[in-house]
Amino acid sequence: MYDQYFSKEELSRLPLFQPDGARQSEWQTLVAQVRALKEQGVPPADPRAQQLSRDWMAMLERDTAGDAGVAQRLNDMMRNEPAMQQQSGITPDLTQYVAAAFGAVKQALYAKYLDADEMRHLRNNAGKDADQWPALIAAVRREMDAGTAPADPAVQALARQWFALFRNFAGDRPETRDKIRRAHENEPLLMSGTWMSEAMLDFIRASAASLRAA
Repeated sequence: MYDQYFSKEELSRLPLFQPDGARQSEWQTLVAQVRALKEQGVPPADPRAQQLSRDWMAMLERDTAGDAGVAQRLNDMMRNEPAMQQQSGITPDLTQYVAAAFGAVKQALYAKYLDADEMRHLRNNAGKDADQWPALIAAVRREMDAGTAPADPAVQALARQWFALFRNFAGDRPETRDKIRRAHENEPLLMSGTWMSEAMLDFIRASAASLRAA
């Protein structure tokens, strides 16, 4: 089943696919804890659910070696394959619960920087482009790994797409976008679970600068 979603090279190098009893036990424990909260009717915004979602996203990013493309395909496999859901206990509704809890974590951080109207826009738009980000982040990482220059047209096209998605999320007001950038600078947790890195952001900024210069 894994071979349908991942290359042999990916399976050989990614932590998630290596035999590791301690890692498997860690995931089993976390899945059971999340399921227990959900079955008890604990809302995603509850601090207990938020903490478990933070642990979940940190472990997922770690065990996919920070590869957004792999994480996306892993999610596809978990969603499409009932046998994997039964084996892992990770069902679509459980994943949705974790996503909602982690969204609450991030919204609480953004609320420290944004006013009520800005937060309303953020809540209304935060998940609209969720399916586009992983593929974009994976594409940027491939260009970085290949040593492509930020000014290369292929990278510039990715930068345009990146900032278009960012504007959809942040809105059209420059002051709001500045606040969100400041939040990201001051709140490292906002980068957790994004599969982005500071090096990647610098790469995209450099590409955007080359567009402006042109």
